[in-house]
Amino acid sequence: MYTVYSDGSLVYAPNVPELKITDPKLQLEAGMAGSFDFAIYPSHPLYAQIKRLTSIVEVFQEDPPINGNGGRNLWLKSNTFDSSTLRVRSELGVKATFAPGISVPEWGATDATRIQTTGGTESIKVYKFLIAMPPKGTHFVLSLWIKNQAEKRMQILPNEPIINGGSGWVEPGESKRLVLAIEASGQTHFQCMFSTESVGDELDIVVWRGKAEKGNKPTDWTPAPEDGATGRKVRLFRGRVLNDKIGFRNERMITCEGELAYFNDSIYRPYSYAGSVKGFLQAIIDSHNAQVEEQKRFVLGDVTVTDPNDYIVRSSINADKSWNVMQDKLAKMLGGYFMIRRVEGINCLDYLADSDRKSNQVIRLGENLLDLQKEIHGEDIVTALIPYGAKLEDTEGNEIDERVTIEPVNDGIDYVYDADAVDLYGWVFDTQQWDDVTQPQNLLTKARQELAQRILMGVSLEIQAVDLSMTDREIDDLRVFEYVKVDSPVHLLDDYMLVTKLDIDLFNPQNNTLSLGLDYKTFTDQQRQTDSAIKDIQILTPGEIRQELSNAVTQATTVLQSSIEQTDSAIRLDVSDTYSTKSDLEDYSRSVATQFEQTSDAFDFNFNTLTEKITNLGGDTQTQFEDIRKYIRFVDGDIVLGQVDNPFVLEIRNDRISFLQDGVEVAYLSNEGDTQKLYINDGEIIRSLKIGNFAFTPRENGNLSFKKVT
Repeated sequence: MYTVYSDGSLVYAPNVPELKITDPKLQLEAGMAGSFDFAIYPSHPLYAQIKRLTSIVEVFQEDPPINGNGGRNLWLKSNTFDSSTLRVRSELGVKATFAPGISVPEWGATDATRIQTTGGTESIKVYKFLIAMPPKGTHFVLSLWIKNQAEKRMQILPNEPIINGGSGWVEPGESKRLVLAIEASGQTHFQCMFSTESVGDELDIVVWRGKAEKGNKPTDWTPAPEDGATGRKVRLFRGRVLNDKIGFRNERMITCEGELAYFNDSIYRPYSYAGSVKGFLQAIIDSHNAQVEEQKRFVLGDVTVTDPNDYIVRSSINADKSWNVMQDKLAKMLGGYFMIRRVEGINCLDYLADSDRKSNQVIRLGENLLDLQKEIHGEDIVTALIPYGAKLEDTEGNEIDERVTIEPVNDGIDYVYDADAVDLYGWVFDTQQWDDVTQPQNLLTKARQELAQRILMGVSLEIQAVDLSMTDREIDDLRVFEYVKVDSPVHLLDDYMLVTKLDIDLFNPQNNTLSLGLDYKTFTDQQRQTDSAIKDIQILTPGEIRQELSNAVTQATTVLQSSIEQTDSAIRLDVSDTYSTKSDLEDYSRSVATQFEQTSDAFDFNFNTLTEKITNLGGDTQTQFEDIRKYIRFVDGDIVLGQVDNPFVLEIRNDRISFLQDGVEVAYLSNEGDTQKLYINDGEIIRSLKIGNFAFTPRENGNLSFKKVT
């Protein structure tokens, strides 16, 4: 079930009729702030307490409470008696101590609490707000196990009239379940007060299991809705109230934005930066924190996004919102996701290249897959690209308005183009700017790599699926920024995909939709089916031989499996060796597989290594995993060596060995004309360079020597 809180107070839970909201919709997106919309009516007890821009709203997903027989308990945290649940009247000089874990055999209690007070200028020593009161005339029953260990009698005193002749007095030495019948008189809140008979008396009581319920008769104690949530409780959203509209019936239509939006509250002033990605993000955070209140501040967490050289150059003569700088100068240029982790009340900002989390739930056709839409984007296609590098400098070293271009190394032409794409789509020009590229040859290489991606059409998938964890506690939840497996043969899908967006209807979970990060690019849409034959991420398991050794805590399993699959277009031979260890808290599995695949025009060796660690913390199971796929391909007499999702590939031909990055040749060794030559855009010699009988050798003092060697 879903629950909603505002400033720590419960706003909505499905089993609390007094706390109603309408049309609650939650939108989550990896790397973005997210939003939460709902409407609240004047009858809600917190209607006037939710404040624009200051109130913090949280949305949780948790297991439904497990209550026993009897009425629903309205006393939240009804067996916790301490300074977090009781108000000590310290402003009147009252001091209180709380001792939990007290045994009272006649009650069968081992977790009762002793409360002792001293001082105070009034007889009421401590009290508790129980619930917001419903309409006048509603009947309640208040019950509490209590034992008076003081020398004077004390009283449980509600702030509502006690009916049916009841009394809240407890005599010295008396031990009982106190039951009081109460009628709502129209006050805003129902309070339970602990009072002595005289101002100078002191409290010394043992209490256990309070309960407030509707009706006229007490029932056996059961936990309140919050107390009864015995399983998972995961925060899905935390943010502030942004917009507030008042409707015809005075209902408030509230829009909340996630905490990443705090970066819109600060300005990053004109800057010039050169250094690491992590250093640049730290500078933005430091600037932001200096401008905002403490609750809007962040600390830098994990940064896994890097530049190939771990060195970036960023500058601007204009001030801009910190969030815009993060998006324009980091995310849009380097990719990655900004994600918040809340650790001990502090927001930690991670900047992650990819997720290392995997859900154990499978979205499968015929089970929980309801709908699937594939969207093909052609609006971003570019067939010719004009690149610009860093600004040029005059003779005095000052920057001028002109920039580095590729004309000096591209036959006087300032653009690159793809002939096949032009034939298919026509001429579509665009520009791209690299502020940190100072050499025309390097700029040409980057332009070719960029164009290789820009000529492709983007394809994204949107899936509507039922989150089975809502009906079965043993099934893992679907979370944003986690990988989930989608199994739908009719759609040619059997892949792990990243959940990039999640739209949640709190009242109708069956309407939840997921946008999955199988956003891929293809020259034509038909290429997807061809690619699936050579980019297969599944580990085939048609047969298994298991040898199990088990005890009370750990089970180790070694699986040897071999399978042969033959279809009209491919023959595969799979041999794998799997070792796994299972315990109460984590499963660890490592799988190494080799796959041979022959198609009509290629023969592939695919090597797959999968390491995964499944951790169960607080009932929320996540899988951290690492999946590395390497391959050898024989295509038209050439040999191709690579690793899936790695931009670098080695291609061996009869007369040429090529090194490719993102499909663009960056270096090659050629035997054309019976001459062996190495061509490379940029080179770095670590130790020394020898040419014939001569060598360039570095000295210990940092200088370079050129001398004859034998």
